[in-house]
Amino acid sequence: MKTDSRKLEHVVLINISYPTRINKRGTTSIPEIPIGAATLPLLAALVHQYRPDCELRSYDEIGTHVDFDYIDGLPRKSTLILMSVRTTLAYEAMQMSRTLREMGFAVVMGGPHISACQEEALQYTNGAVHGEAEIHMKDIIEAFESGALNANTLPGLRFHSDKNCDLTGSPIPEREIYKSSRTYMNTGVIEFSRGCHFRCSFCASSNLYTQSRSFKSIGQILAEISTLTVYPGGYRFWLFGDDNFTTSHKRAIKLSIEIGRHYPKARWGCAMTISSARDPELLDAMADGGLRYAFIGFDSILQSSLADANKTGAEVCHYEKLIKELKKRNIQITAALVFGFDSDDVSVFQKTLKWSLENGVDLLNLNVLRPYPSSLLYQKLIQEGRMIYDPWWLQPFETRLKMVHDLSPNISGIMTTFRPNKMSARELAEGTLWVGREFYKARNVFPRIIKNNKKIVPFLVGLKSNYYYAKEFSVKGKVVIDPGRCQI
Repeated sequence: MKTDSRKLEHVVLINISYPTRINKRGTTSIPEIPIGAATLPLLAALVHQYRPDCELRSYDEIGTHVDFDYIDGLPRKSTLILMSVRTTLAYEAMQMSRTLREMGFAVVMGGPHISACQEEALQYTNGAVHGEAEIHMKDIIEAFESGALNANTLPGLRFHSDKNCDLTGSPIPEREIYKSSRTYMNTGVIEFSRGCHFRCSFCASSNLYTQSRSFKSIGQILAEISTLTVYPGGYRFWLFGDDNFTTSHKRAIKLSIEIGRHYPKARWGCAMTISSARDPELLDAMADGGLRYAFIGFDSILQSSLADANKTGAEVCHYEKLIKELKKRNIQITAALVFGFDSDDVSVFQKTLKWSLENGVDLLNLNVLRPYPSSLLYQKLIQEGRMIYDPWWLQPFETRLKMVHDLSPNISGIMTTFRPNKMSARELAEGTLWVGREFYKARNVFPRIIKNNKKIVPFLVGLKSNYYYAKEFSVKGKVVIDPGRCQI
């Protein structure tokens, strides 16, 4: 086929979300914490690494709407649309791609879902990327400029790599694409590493990376921190977006020490395993370096459920002691917990609430177990015939609303896609919602914040964080959650 060469002059970056009032594609309000995605600033930097003069526009649908009038005014032959896609939003991505292709634009998709379902994505997008953007961006641009990649390229072009990229060559993300927005709590999301040596059965990220891990240099991280907003008093705030910041204790210690040395007023958060709290040298270095917020995947307070998940290195009997190690260093804890493992029955909800309140965790991140297409869990449920809809990620939005059982608009958290082992699908969604509502009731929130935050800034951060999380567990209309179903 003859192709026409063209120069890439315009790129539109889109982080897709559910159709909501905010992004003007729907009338509902989906509760999602408005933190700017780390992907779009990286994509912007990669585009400018190869085409410095390219005009770039970015839209993150969690907090803004895509300006189709602006896009429609762009020249088709010199404009490329790049989209990052999560599995929970594959249907929305498919619809958005169709709209943009009908307008005459070439669309390329990447992200966790496309890496998991590349063959599927090739049917509705002009280019589907498996793996890391740093590896593929140059090839994508060249394919577009050669004319091989255009709005009529279907099935789409396949960009596939099973290798880990060398993160020491990754450019500094262009976070200024978010600076004009007041929607986001924190646009400073920094990556230190990628990859994880754990293989939990429900993990959605294992398809993206090999079991080997890659790291940025300390110099890169310090340079990225220097680009962050400086707040009154000289403070900088950010989150490390790694799946597990402490995957290498030695590297995490070195980096934390250097952060403390160069940015003594740094305040940051990260995701880590609770087992890392056994290392006092690590915790001391991180706390001294500015760690104040830890997102920890406890996943379950039942050892049998951790076994279901193939969760190694975690023992429930040690949770209380390790939480105390973090708390005595003034580190706030967001406990991520999942319901719906085969060992879970309805008693797990009351037990979890009791555990959460007694152990003094600051925030709860609660989710119904989700069988992602790249996970061992998905294969197991398919074999056992327990999927309610398959593929659930390509169901229309209205169908996915049914999967929350008319309880809440919280599709991300309580949508049930399979038949649980020891309770009904509705009981699973209802119990998850009940735990969140109870934990975030004012009578529990204010004593917890006052006890755990002695200074004004942490107090205000805690108040705002509790507010955003509480919104996820609001109910729709006059729906009444029956706490009797959730008791022991």
